Amino acid sequence: MPQLFSNDATPREILAHDAMDAMMRVQRQHHRLIEQHRGSVGLHRSQYRLLMAVACMDGPLSQREISDHLGITPAAVSRTLTTLEEAGLIQKLEADGRRNEIVILPAGQAQIDRTQRLFRGVDNRMFEGVDEDELKTLTAILERIRENLERMGAESPAKGDAIDL
Repeated sequence: MPQLFSNDATPREILAHDAMDAMMRVQRQHHRLIEQHRGSVGLHRSQYRLLMAVACMDGPLSQREISDHLGITPAAVSRTLTTLEEAGLIQKLEADGRRNEIVILPAGQAQIDRTQRLFRGVDNRMFEGVDEDELKTLTAILERIRENLERMGAESPAKGDAIDL
């Protein structure tokens, strides 16, 4: 197996790589498990996230507001809203030229309820043996990592240039 690091890699660099590798493996396994059971609820995770965002956000919403809230493109919001509307889960009513009133239909609320049960069940079992303090610490660390990545994204060099570390 090829060596991942040069001989001058610091112990911290190796630990950081191992932590990132573990996070990616956990995310993939979680995704695989959800996808195994997704058929029982009928929604992809992205559809569920958007449906939940709409349920939690107030008033007429622009696609930009939804995309900012979820961290996805307005085009992805548009496609997902169309899919949800075609499935009879939501209805878009034009509120003004830029915003739609998005109404969650009874079938959409039923999907939210089923999907919440699935995610809650998977998440509860995934964190068996992890106490509340550990979860708070994990959440704080992951938020700090996300903030660091966000800052790096704002500082990104031109396409094709290496990140100056």
